[in-house]
Amino acid sequence: SDNALQVAQAAASANPTPANQRRLAATQARSQRAYEAYTNLPEENDANRIGARVTESYQAAAPQPEE
Repeated sequence: SDNALQVAQAAASANPTPANQRRLAATQARSQRAYEAYTNLPEENDANRIGARVTESYQAAAPQPEE
């Protein structure tokens, strides 16, 4: 979780022992795996794939303010 990552980062910053560095690396790896699993969910995969196109289309169709 974000909290676990923050705790590990704080511990490694305050006391950069090899154990704290390993704990930080393990927490970062776990966080990255969780993020990758999240983005690979079908609904998130679709959202990531088409999200920018929808935003661009919406912005292009929006009326532009007069200057």
